[in-house]
Amino acid sequence: MRAAWVAARARNTLRRPLRLAAISGTVFTIALMLLVLTPRNARRASQQIAPLSTHWRDTVALLTTVDTATKRLALAESVLVARRTLASRPTYAPPADTFPAAARLRRDSLAVGASELARLLERAENSPLPQSYRALGESRALAADSRVRAMLDSLADVERERDEFGAGGGVDPIFVALTARATAIGRSIQAIAEARQNTIRDSLALLRPPPTAAPVVITVDTLGPLLRRDALQTRRDSALGALDAARRANVVTERQLREARAQANVIAPPIAILGASLVVGLTIGFAIALMVEVSRPRVSDLQEAERVTGERVLAVVRPRQIPPERARRKADLRLPPLIDPTSDAYRLLASHASVSGPTRAIVTVAGDTPAVTATIAANIAAVSANEMRSTLLVDADLEKQPLASVLRLPPSSGVAEVLTGSVDLSAAAIQTPVGRDRWVDVVPSGADHRGPISNREAETLRAAIVRSARHYELTVVVSPFDQANDVRVVPAVLVCAHLAHSLVSTLRTAVAALRDDGARIIGIVLWSADAPSLDPPWIFENWFAGERPVNDVKLAEADR
Repeated sequence: MRAAWVAARARNTLRRPLRLAAISGTVFTIALMLLVLTPRNARRASQQIAPLSTHWRDTVALLTTVDTATKRLALAESVLVARRTLASRPTYAPPADTFPAAARLRRDSLAVGASELARLLERAENSPLPQSYRALGESRALAADSRVRAMLDSLADVERERDEFGAGGGVDPIFVALTARATAIGRSIQAIAEARQNTIRDSLALLRPPPTAAPVVITVDTLGPLLRRDALQTRRDSALGALDAARRANVVTERQLREARAQANVIAPPIAILGASLVVGLTIGFAIALMVEVSRPRVSDLQEAERVTGERVLAVVRPRQIPPERARRKADLRLPPLIDPTSDAYRLLASHASVSGPTRAIVTVAGDTPAVTATIAANIAAVSANEMRSTLLVDADLEKQPLASVLRLPPSSGVAEVLTGSVDLSAAAIQTPVGRDRWVDVVPSGADHRGPISNREAETLRAAIVRSARHYELTVVVSPFDQANDVRVVPAVLVCAHLAHSLVSTLRTAVAALRDDGARIIGIVLWSADAPSLDPPWIFENWFAGERPVNDVKLAEADR
């Protein structure tokens, strides 16, 4: 799957020749300029060989200065270490403990007990709760006291009775009395613990060692040697910095001399420069275009479209050259260039759209490329009309207005007027020829460009489509992806995608949004060519007035 994905990205890169040519041309121009300027830079560098040889810096004096500073710094460091060693003497050694072993053990045990009692008393003072008092009574210093054990049993009985009253909720006088009783018992335990703590402290006072004499401290001045050591350190660092700078300058000079000598004989023939620039431009241009495609992958083929959407691909549409035997009649010559009702792909799509409903089929054609979506929808309607079915074609894309350009319709009121309530959808329909004595009722988006349809306008448009669809065997609604759920009347939706142009993420998100909103995806249609050009409708006013200059000879022959 990973190899197939990479191959799909490479195919999409090659399917965008204009972008690839633009990137490759830019890289080719930059590479050519750099390769042309390289010999000039080489000649300029060769002329600098003689001046560069005078840039060498002598480092012998700097090395002598560094050695002298290092020796002085070592001497100052040794003096400072000796002063610090002297300042740290004499080392005070505390007198040995002369107490017997049994007395020391008793003293340590009493110290541990006192520390534990202090901690538990502090906890009981900060958090006067039965748990704190119980922990205090169960400590090692009080565990052997019969009074404390009796109090702990009473405290347990009081807590048990209080828990039984507290389960009912609310404030009960007996519960409050039991709480006060538990607190009183805890205070008694705390008083016994404080008395025990005082007793332990008195015992520790008797077992403490005698006070020791203060140590004798000898004062030694280390500030002078420290300042001298820092000054010598700064001087040595400065000398090392100067030496390193001189060495780096000599390295740069050596590299410049070596490059100048190597570039002095660089001579590249023009054919080699042109060929190298061409190879670099093609390679880097393709790599950049591939990176752009990888960052934003687009649909490559029908397998990828089916994989990312989970729906089947009904057809891959490619514009074709209409056979001459099918373009002899006057009605065929007057068809817009993008209409091909004899195409097998459009016939297959029309058959799927016709069976989307029980009697009166309504299908929404949605896509992310307005020209492609409108072209596919118009051809489905044309095939349906040529098969003797009454067909209505509605353009719900008021922002791009693609249907008027595809069918070469003049400016007229359409869906925009229907949304304002000034005209009915049936009255706004324009009969457009799609064959010999075959007509399609088309409701364009309107004469003026405007923004997308709001939710309230979408309700109005759906109601108008339902009323008008009763009189037609097939109704096709053209809509962009972001408005398909708003304007669709029935669940049937036909999704259109443009190979090498439609983003995979956009197609996946649109199909998922349609499916989550209750739509039934009939299938996916892929357009495998450049997107049709959406020329403004007013360009074709003369064409509808009978002054079409193209194919006049063919029209005359068809009239004869």
